[in-house]
Amino acid sequence: MELSTPLLMMGAPGSPYTRKMRAVLRYRRIPFTIIQQNSKEAGQQPAAKVPLLPTFYLPNESGEIVPTTDSTPLIRRFEKAFNGRSIIPRDPAAAFLDELLEDYADEWLTKCMFHYRWYREADATKARQILPHWSMENVTDEQIAPIQKMIGDRLIGRLGVVGLNDVPRCSVGVGGVEHRVARPGVVVPTRKRRDVHRAELPSLPLVLDAALE
Repeated sequence: MELSTPLLMMGAPGSPYTRKMRAVLRYRRIPFTIIQQNSKEAGQQPAAKVPLLPTFYLPNESGEIVPTTDSTPLIRRFEKAFNGRSIIPRDPAAAFLDELLEDYADEWLTKCMFHYRWYREADATKARQILPHWSMENVTDEQIAPIQKMIGDRLIGRLGVVGLNDVPRCSVGVGGVEHRVARPGVVVPTRKRRDVHRAELPSLPLVLDAALE
């Protein structure tokens, strides 16, 4: 099914997968429009069965516009639909490594984001103040305060659920995360170190780069 542009994407600034897909579209120069999660514009679009960020609104095989999620298959679909500035290596071995590291970033580096956003009190205070404003506009401090507290309490309470507690479990706990981010020789979510870990891969931007956005 041919895709028309600009693509319509619903997301949020703090969503790592929204940032990943925005990086892909910008590099590949695919025109797109982004609408904010929970906005009036988003409410006018069909709802996904499983609400994930970002959500694209694309035609299915029958031509019906449907909500479509999951960044990895979306990137592959766009590779087939749009020519030029590909981010998937032609070499099969490099493509395998690129996909492997993308999956690592998608599934594990989000834990680093979660840790640095919610573990320390100063970071959590800032996050709970900012995040609700991305979907709530023209509200007073008094009106948004209960939402800020609810979001902060809920996500701080999930630290242990995702393995980010003070007791390292399978090297995922707080000590494990900070050890891996600081230790040379592993993939880490910083542009400075990214060049070191992908030195043997093609010099062109890869899906990996978008996943580390």
